[in-house]
Amino acid sequence: KTTYLYWDDKVVYLPFDEADSSQLPDLSVFDFSTGELITLVENAPVIGQSNGVYSHFKIFDKVELGEGNIAVLYTANTRHYDAELDFSRGYESNIYAQILDKATGQSLSGEVQLSDMVGSEELRHLQATSDGGFSISYYAEDQKYKGLNQWGNPDWENERKTVFETYDSGLNKLSQDFGSWI
Repeated sequence: KTTYLYWDDKVVYLPFDEADSSQLPDLSVFDFSTGELITLVENAPVIGQSNGVYSHFKIFDKVELGEGNIAVLYTANTRHYDAELDFSRGYESNIYAQILDKATGQSLSGEVQLSDMVGSEELRHLQATSDGGFSISYYAEDQKYKGLNQWGNPDWENERKTVFETYDSGLNKLSQDFGSWI
């Protein structure tokens, strides 16, 4: 949705310079009242590569959790490695969240990965629930391993679906349901 999320005197953002395509942006909070910059996710380079651990960072939205906290949701591409198959499929999109203290901007949870399907996920909706948690819906292209093809390479089946999940105020998954690809 956006590259900036504002509340009170704070902003969550991804510093980005379009002129520098090699840039590895960190997910950060800036506090206008104190001038403090808080790094939520440091996008360090992968050892031996110029790529960062994350690519295609996208801030989605925030939701009020109560108790003076908010959850910030974002997506990022990470490299998928299947240890059982000893095979790397490349980059895939995943959904992440962090609980932040509204007053300080500090992370209370650290990064929590909400989606864990092999493939790409795209957040579509975020809403607070009456019990202080939140619900999300997202599109998923879940990849299922089918075995080796005639050339000896892994063969994958693509299953497209819409996923509906609810979480409590501590980022614990309470429910997960599936629908057709919309």
